[in-house]
Amino acid sequence: MAEKITERIAVSGALLAAMGVFMGMAFPMGMRLAMASHRELGPWLWGINGAMSVFASVLAVVIAMALGISASFWTGVASYVIAVGSFAMAARFRAG
Repeated sequence: MAEKITERIAVSGALLAAMGVFMGMAFPMGMRLAMASHRELGPWLWGINGAMSVFASVLAVVIAMALGISASFWTGVASYVIAVGSFAMAARFRAG
């Protein structure tokens, strides 16, 4: 029985680590892109990131309580898709 729990913990940890790496890439990539052309925005971007992190965690709980965990999950997925799309558009705009 203890072996199954250990395996479950290991698999859960590996999945969370993989998701964490990808989820943690959006802000640094966007920050690098923004700082390349507008260094003065740095402090504002850090502040907005901190405020939105707090807001998003509370919003995720509200969505989960009102609409269910699945809706909260898919809202998060949609948010990251929008973030990646925004980064791609900004990178293309900067290159072009």
